[in-house]
Amino acid sequence: MALRCLYQGSAGELAEVIAQGHLVEELRRRFVAMHGARPRESESASWGGSIPTVVDLLIGAGLRDVQVLVEWAHCGSTA
Repeated sequence: MALRCLYQGSAGELAEVIAQGHLVEELRRRFVAMHGARPRESESASWGGSIPTVVDLLIGAGLRDVQVLVEWAHCGSTA
């Protein structure tokens, strides 16, 4: 069963994307590529609000190398 997600990488790598100000636009781009439609604004806003908070906590806990999956779904699922 293949895994699909909008982002897969380390918390440190994701922190860099956030610091560059590209998080939401990058996730939107990947969402469109995966689902063929733009995400709802509420979903995009949620990414911008919650993901940086979680990443900050991971980095603060010394978990810079932990792998992060954002919006994952198994192939064939409706998610």
